Amino acid sequence: MEHFENIMIEQIGCGKIWGGNRNVDVDLCTSSLETSLCSFSCRGGKGGDIYYYSVCSTDRLSRIVLGDVVGHGDEVSHISGWVYDSLKKYQNNLAGNEILIGLNNAICERGLDAMTTAVVVAYFLGDKNFYFSYAGHHPALIRRKGESEWKPADIQSSQKIANLPLGIQKDIQYEQRHIQLQSGDCFFLYTDGVIEAQNACEELYGVNRLLCVLNEISENNPQRIKKAVMRDVGEYCNGKMNHDDVTAIAIKIH
Repeated sequence: MEHFENIMIEQIGCGKIWGGNRNVDVDLCTSSLETSLCSFSCRGGKGGDIYYYSVCSTDRLSRIVLGDVVGHGDEVSHISGWVYDSLKKYQNNLAGNEILIGLNNAICERGLDAMTTAVVVAYFLGDKNFYFSYAGHHPALIRRKGESEWKPADIQSSQKIANLPLGIQKDIQYEQRHIQLQSGDCFFLYTDGVIEAQNACEELYGVNRLLCVLNEISENNPQRIKKAVMRDVGEYCNGKMNHDDVTAIAIKIH
């Protein structure tokens, strides 16, 4: 992996937004979250993976969005850039499902070439709840402080059509769930590029191997978690990470 933009952000403060679709390896924090992120485009300095961070105007809501536009590399970076810009108006909205509803309708207007999977998560200091919504994306993985295993934060939908990728059908009613998390608890987000890496036998990396790597890390340390996953994915495909854009984000509650 190369051509990373070396950024160190100590704090994303009240009313701030940060993110993009470029190659980056960074540690950052909000008033409630400590984060370590790596995003790598398989071709060029920008790709189809989108990462978005925001802190609301009262400094109580920290939000992270991870998106994955269909396709990869520089050829879809104009679409992922547009999706990122579209997120900015939702900075103070607690309802992640409403963000997905609005984005879905906008992407439907643009066309299937902008189809995107996404996960929207937020931590609200007011009630200590972790909120999560999905649009065709892999669920967030969670490990509580003192526990040994990571578990998915699943949404069991009661609707016939729900949690589809953005851009498939207009007016889909996405859902939001929440669970309470405490200081020291950790969660992990990733795009398809992590689990679809292939070895010399064209075998996929897979979710089970990802969970094994995560479970081997005894400490809820975002930097160690991110580095361990990215290192193992790179070793699995013998350093040839040209199959897809890859993004991994590890987050701990302060």
